[in-house]
Amino acid sequence: GNMASYNGKMVMADVHQRFLCFGYLPNGSLDVHITGNILLDEDMMPKITDFGLSRCFDDDQTRVITRDIGGTLGYLAPEFTNYEITHKFGLYGLGVIIMEMLTGKKGYHTVENVLEGWSNHILDISECAQIQVCTEIAIECTKADPTKRPASMKHIIDRLLETEFSTHVIPEGGTSELLLLHQFALYFPFEPNKVVMCPLQLTNNTDKHVAFRLMDKSIKSSFLLLPMYGLVPPNTPYTLIVTTQVNEELPQKYIIDVILHSATLILGDDEHINTLRSQPDNFFQEMGNAVQEVKLKAIYTLPGKITTS
Repeated sequence: GNMASYNGKMVMADVHQRFLCFGYLPNGSLDVHITGNILLDEDMMPKITDFGLSRCFDDDQTRVITRDIGGTLGYLAPEFTNYEITHKFGLYGLGVIIMEMLTGKKGYHTVENVLEGWSNHILDISECAQIQVCTEIAIECTKADPTKRPASMKHIIDRLLETEFSTHVIPEGGTSELLLLHQFALYFPFEPNKVVMCPLQLTNNTDKHVAFRLMDKSIKSSFLLLPMYGLVPPNTPYTLIVTTQVNEELPQKYIIDVILHSATLILGDDEHINTLRSQPDNFFQEMGNAVQEVKLKAIYTLPGKITTS
């Protein structure tokens, strides 16, 4: 125990230690609604915890046989009975959690059952599509045959991001996007004390010059060097190199929302051209409703492959 002050007196306090990620506890957990292993950080972002028995695989390692398997029944993949752990072992438990979040219940559910359960809520088409994709992912993750589960966590994230950002804001009077994005997530493999780069592929689909601004949605400082500004010529592909700041450690907030603003720039409009050059933020403010907005995710990723046991 430790000595501590209590009501003006020094007392011996018994100290209980738990090896949890307390950095994610500011807003408690979701155990009232679903599993207690989902904690909330200061931004109300859920974090799946309790990976104390995780296994790190080498790059060329595909499986491990062990009799030292621990976990919660119902979340363990069926192959645990054979003492076999693969890269897809942890995906099973993830699928169970996703289904619990969608339905509030344990057990198997079909896509039709899940959508029917949401029928009393007022949802638009895109939200229904997101629920359907999440359900499909959960079902795939809980396949008894590991080979029929998703290829990796990255595959799941890409699929979720593609669904989330499949609907974009179209400027007034336009029927197509000013800038076509070829991806909706930027991945930065973390390296201590190094700048990490990730290309963002853009294509100008119009016959006019398009100005853009890439910025962090949050007003807080992020791990990226933002904002960035540029001008894409008509009917031209464009590669924007997004870079990180130098960080000694992986930031606590390693997934951020990034926004791409774009607006048509008319050559010969000297006032707007000068504003874009000297005060680019004022340019996008002056363009008002003509500015198109697209959301992306920027993700710091850890090197190596991890699976849970």
